[in-house]
Amino acid sequence: MKRSNFSFLGSDYSKLQTLGEQAENNVYCDPQTAAFKLRAYSELLTEYIFHHLQIEVDSSHSFLERLRTPTFIQSVPQEILSKLHAVRKQGNKAVHNEIELMTSDALWLLEECYLVGHWFIQTMQGSYVFVPTFVTPVCHDNTLENLRLDNTKLQSKVLERAATIKQTEAELEQLKEELKQRRSERLSTEAAEESIREFQRSGRDAASSIDLKMEQTRARVSIHDEFADIKLTNDQQRALNSIETFINNPQSDVFILHGYAGTGKTFITKGVVNYLTNLGMNSVLLSPTGKAAKVLSDKTNQNASTIHSAIYDFRDCYLKDEHDDRLPVAPVKQNFNSDDTVYIVDEASMIADIYSCTESVQFGSGFLLKDLVDFSQKVIGNVENNIRRKIIFIGDNAQLPPVGMKFSPALSNEYLAENYQLKVIEETLKEVVRQESESGVLDNATMLRKAIEKNVFNQLEVSSVQSDVESVESEQFIEQFMQLCNGTVAQTKQVMLIGSSNRIVAGYNKQCREHFFPGALELCAGDKIISVANHYRNDIDVTNGDFGLIRQILSGVETKWITFNKKVEGKTEKITVELAFRDVEVVFRDKLSKPKLIRAKVMEKLLYTEEPSLSADESRALNVDFLKRHPELTRKGNEEQLKAARKSDPYLNAFRVKFGYAITCHKAQGSEWEHVLVNCKSHQSPLCQDYFRWLYTAITRTSKALYVINEPKIKIGGNTTIVGENILKAPISEEVCSIGACIEELNRYGIAEKQAVLVGLLGKVKGCLDGSQIEIVNIDHYQYQERYTLKRGNSTAEVQFNYNGKNKISSMQVKSIDDLSSELEMRLGSIVGSTFFDSLITTSRDEFQFDEEFLSDFYQRVREVFTPHEIDIASIDQKPWNQRYAFSHSSEAAVVDFYYNGKQQFTKVIPMPQLSGSKALLSKIIEIWSES
Repeated sequence: MKRSNFSFLGSDYSKLQTLGEQAENNVYCDPQTAAFKLRAYSELLTEYIFHHLQIEVDSSHSFLERLRTPTFIQSVPQEILSKLHAVRKQGNKAVHNEIELMTSDALWLLEECYLVGHWFIQTMQGSYVFVPTFVTPVCHDNTLENLRLDNTKLQSKVLERAATIKQTEAELEQLKEELKQRRSERLSTEAAEESIREFQRSGRDAASSIDLKMEQTRARVSIHDEFADIKLTNDQQRALNSIETFINNPQSDVFILHGYAGTGKTFITKGVVNYLTNLGMNSVLLSPTGKAAKVLSDKTNQNASTIHSAIYDFRDCYLKDEHDDRLPVAPVKQNFNSDDTVYIVDEASMIADIYSCTESVQFGSGFLLKDLVDFSQKVIGNVENNIRRKIIFIGDNAQLPPVGMKFSPALSNEYLAENYQLKVIEETLKEVVRQESESGVLDNATMLRKAIEKNVFNQLEVSSVQSDVESVESEQFIEQFMQLCNGTVAQTKQVMLIGSSNRIVAGYNKQCREHFFPGALELCAGDKIISVANHYRNDIDVTNGDFGLIRQILSGVETKWITFNKKVEGKTEKITVELAFRDVEVVFRDKLSKPKLIRAKVMEKLLYTEEPSLSADESRALNVDFLKRHPELTRKGNEEQLKAARKSDPYLNAFRVKFGYAITCHKAQGSEWEHVLVNCKSHQSPLCQDYFRWLYTAITRTSKALYVINEPKIKIGGNTTIVGENILKAPISEEVCSIGACIEELNRYGIAEKQAVLVGLLGKVKGCLDGSQIEIVNIDHYQYQERYTLKRGNSTAEVQFNYNGKNKISSMQVKSIDDLSSELEMRLGSIVGSTFFDSLITTSRDEFQFDEEFLSDFYQRVREVFTPHEIDIASIDQKPWNQRYAFSHSSEAAVVDFYYNGKQQFTKVIPMPQLSGSKALLSKIIEIWSES
């Protein structure tokens, strides 16, 4: 009798043995059925683990959903998860006849399930179990070949297979139900957690003692399996190819995935995590803030934590020096992650690489990026450092850089290579893929992003045309907020106000509280707060940016005045600092997003100030106060007691919190809400990179709708200074508008329509003579000269106009012996100096050629401003840093210089009266431009 590879399961798990044997019996004659039997085997084995660990799961959940249950993922080694996913996928394809499995495929799946079974039985026993070596089943006949030759038999086999599948599924569901009925009473939380920890230890030991042949498993896994039924953008396709190369290349250290708003970064991230699981590799999801980690966890359905909690050991802080204001240092942890771990770091644009510390603790070296890189490469003991764990940084380069830095170092290939000698690959996602591709938020974000990419900030106009962006009047801003949250604190979870400064934010928080708690000036039960520092306690970790809710006020304000010496301009002075505390019950969410009620002190004064955090003096005062209360702990030999006291002291660890209805953009970064209200006003110029990044970050915090006030509406050429405008404000006493000449008049005087100077001069003369009863009798044309014969009654005069090659009237002479002469000199004298151009009606940008795109954009803007006034652009003289525009209207001309700088921003406008034929037209042009 032949031996089955699954016989070792018989004594305790006979159903698994049966499914394994059935797969062996079909491996040659019907690989499809063998694959499905092995899928059922894997699903039943998974169900045994769920039963053993008492993992609660919805009975309707699919096999895939069970495999992705967080507790299951934490409990089972990555290698086993990889094999279970591989068997599930191939079994599904067999059920749905998506592919024709070969015997070689079925044999591979058979050995995969044998290895999983070997691991399972040893893990459940908790000690070594002898399992015979896997033996490839031998094919004793040509059943499969005969089946292929006989079409009738083949059809019969397909029908038989369908019946087998149906029967197996029914049996599997029955077994699940039996396990559910057999489940004993629920273990206590502590006992359940200990059971999981024991299973983890046993499972890891078992996996380490077995040759799981992971190379064979990984060879059959592709990153594209996770996106098989999804239409990817070209950017995403290219990025996935590069990520797969990166993961499988031992020489690569870091991958940077740049992705702008709406391009599918999180979608790709989720697929990459699943791909790593399928490979049997460990992945760790990280984010700079607690809120960002929660968003990442929710969207990927995987556990995510803050970088700080993952890499720093704040439970073992040590003292940095011996001064009374010394800060404890939280060292970088030992790294116990597997050698093939991939750290996936979202919102990487926020990761700084300059020294920073909080008012209560210094984390590691104080350089977050450095410590993260060091942690990823850490080894245990004196083992030779051949570990090449990898990091994938994911972020949006258009967002705000870390505080104190001009760029995001974690998203810079050059910076990582130069400073940490890391081999980096990078890709960028630009194509928007959100279903709401017509989103106004994304339209505005794309406009800002393109400007940041080009480093050109010469126009900024936030559009509120689309339905998801609404422009709100300033006086209605808080009212809009109240409408969105229905006037209750409880419904502010998905609504947030964002301002550019702590002063603006403090004002909004005050206004919100006046509505929620009328007449209450101090902290109330029901108030929403935000932590502005990291707080690590035995019962909960609360990170900078986490929101909480005051449940109960337990005491009045407790005030302390702390006096200590401080050096001020080289002199030592005594200063006194006031510290105020209040006891409260407050609810924060823990790592599993479950509400946790705690008792704590809060720093009272910080709530009401416009400061973002405690001052240096206040932080030092806390330390001085602590040491004065515990002088004995500073003696040598009491280091451990001092550490313990610092961790538990309620004053030293009082919560640093602010009201949480409105926050700054830096605090909002990494988070998102359904409804976001942004005050776009800022102290900085809107036409600069910092503001564009600030606004981009602020408006992309929404997942549904954006409400803006004080939004910029600056077109190209806006914000320019008009120089010499006062020259044009002098009275224009003698200038008379032209009176156009009709075709008959032009023909009468022998003037062609294209002769601009002659047409313009005739119009000017007619305008000057209007109402004088002086008639034009004749016009004689000479080179650069026009002679007009004029008459009124019996008086006749000749007027000679001279002009140059630039169509400018250079001089005038009147020939007459009576009073008509002086009158004509008075009426026509203003014509001297006039310049005339053809009246051009321009219709396209192609009529002028520009070396730079922004100059063409500016031309279009100038046309938009002046065309409605029937003022045309006659010519453009493109000079260095200057565009000289000649405008024409009814054959009158005016010249204006528009100057720009090296940032492609137009800075000033200078009217040129000495080059203009009409001072009145020039004044009108400047007036129109200033009002535009």
